[in-house]
Amino acid sequence: MTKDPVEESNLIDTTRHLEKNLHAFYESTKSIRFFLSVDHTVLFFNKKALEQMLPLFGKKIKAGITISKLLKKSDLREDFILLFKKSLNGDHITSEYLIGPSDHQVWYKIDYHSVMYDLKTIGSSISIRNINDRKRKESIIQHQNDMLQDIIFNQSHIVRAPVANILGLIDLLDKSKLSKKNKEVVHYLEVSAKNLDDIIKKTIDTAYDSKIKVI
Repeated sequence: MTKDPVEESNLIDTTRHLEKNLHAFYESTKSIRFFLSVDHTVLFFNKKALEQMLPLFGKKIKAGITISKLLKKSDLREDFILLFKKSLNGDHITSEYLIGPSDHQVWYKIDYHSVMYDLKTIGSSISIRNINDRKRKESIIQHQNDMLQDIIFNQSHIVRAPVANILGLIDLLDKSKLSKKNKEVVHYLEVSAKNLDDIIKKTIDTAYDSKIKVI
């Protein structure tokens, strides 16, 4: 299907306008950035994209190439195109993937930002950023939280059970038949058991509060 010459001319003018405005921003970032028109065509990109798209996806990026051809060798092609189409509805779409050979995969975050001009969506600005360090830190934090969870479980179920048994047995005692000395012993035993129970509860609460949030 042949494009309308006027529409094509307007698209070229719009692209040049956008490229001029976004060029400095694209080059100032450490992320891979490129702009896709609504017909899935790469219109422009930054230096990072030129350097890294080939090793990442097996195809060199260039103006005019379609995203289908650019990601032809990538397992992400169908998912990428689906999310790109969703972004054209005005939504900010984010996804995270392990990219690369199985023995050296790296986490990347892909952001899709729709771009409008004269109240009309003309494409999407794509950002691909290495988040491997963040994912590694998240993994460490998750491991620490799992260990804390084990501590919480042990404290709340294993340690508190004997204390609860002691307090229960004290309640069952017929204290009226005990001697004055034995009553004092039972009293101190009950106080000590309750104090220990309070310490365990505070330890559990502290463990919960100490769980690290993954941002």
